[in-house]
Amino acid sequence: QHSCVRWADQALTLATSGAADPLVRRRRRRRGIRVAGGLVAVAGTAVVAAGLSGGHSPPVASLTLLEIIGLLVVLSACALVVLQFARRRADPQRSVSEIADLLAAAVLRQWATEARFRRLNDPYPLPVSWNAGPDQDASWQRLRDAVSRWPASSRPEPVKWASKAEDLAGCGEDLAQRLLERVPSRRILLLGGAGAGKSILMVQLALSLLNSRRPGDPVPVLVPLSSWNPEQKLRAWLRDRLSIDYPTLVEPGSGGAHADSGLDALLGTHKLILLLDGLDEIQPIALRSAAVERINQELEPGDVFLVTCRTADCPPAPPGQSPILHAPSVILNDLDAATVRNYLCADAGAAAEEERWERVFQARADTAIAAVLRTPLMVSLIRAIYSPRA
Repeated sequence: QHSCVRWADQALTLATSGAADPLVRRRRRRRGIRVAGGLVAVAGTAVVAAGLSGGHSPPVASLTLLEIIGLLVVLSACALVVLQFARRRADPQRSVSEIADLLAAAVLRQWATEARFRRLNDPYPLPVSWNAGPDQDASWQRLRDAVSRWPASSRPEPVKWASKAEDLAGCGEDLAQRLLERVPSRRILLLGGAGAGKSILMVQLALSLLNSRRPGDPVPVLVPLSSWNPEQKLRAWLRDRLSIDYPTLVEPGSGGAHADSGLDALLGTHKLILLLDGLDEIQPIALRSAAVERINQELEPGDVFLVTCRTADCPPAPPGQSPILHAPSVILNDLDAATVRNYLCADAGAAAEEERWERVFQARADTAIAAVLRTPLMVSLIRAIYSPRA
């Protein structure tokens, strides 16, 4: 019986530790209480059995104190287990908005931790700019005409739409506003060279959207495309992938009347903003065109998404058009020398170190520095190597 009690204590400890997600903690706690209650019941039964093993069952008046305690433990443990099962059955199913809020909290923790690890906001987010893809004015008007026929709930207000493709040019966190308001379809294909900052910009975009999100709003989820084989349907793959990253959303029935799981509910009600990172990382190369075809076939009006890809590896499309339906392309620009110099000097953390970076840029006359430090990747590597704060 001592072993049972010890195991019960361990079950309760495990149930209440090690999980940041409130849904995980809640389920572990309930499971641990049920297990602990069962083990304590076994221990109490063992106590009573030990006390009665010497002969026939005595009348209640002749029970020893130890046997009475054992009986009380058994009854209490059984009542606890029954109560937990009753509470579980009585739990109301969460609405889709409640599920979205729980997911948003988990995604925010995930990418805020990643941003701190990468020092993305230290000393400030490195400003990355972009321009609209070339020759998109004609296709832009066709995009406006097509989206104007979508249900009003599936698009931003037309008064906020950019009048021409070149109006999509911007910098930094402007991408959130461009995606949700300026692009009629709320879809973008983000292009750039190797190390141009596509993935970092996705993290910053996710955090920007989460920090401005209101309860019940759609949730941005950043998903690397490298593990997707487009022979599998996009929604099925997304469900599998997100169920691994956020397992609390796949409990049957958590989506209420809308679906069999929380993820099904979110996918089916346009409650996810899909940040699909790395179309160029799908292997083999021949599958990338198939991936684009899947995206074009499966996503519906109201689905908000952004896809990133290296410019040189993007599947072909007619001139002035994006390969992804209703998703105009924007292309990341190289960093200019002044932006890099200001950033590294601000990151130096001390006047002497700031002067050191100033001397480096002056000695190299900007041209050599600009040749190397044209991308956020190279700037982050230089900072990690030479910054004393790294």
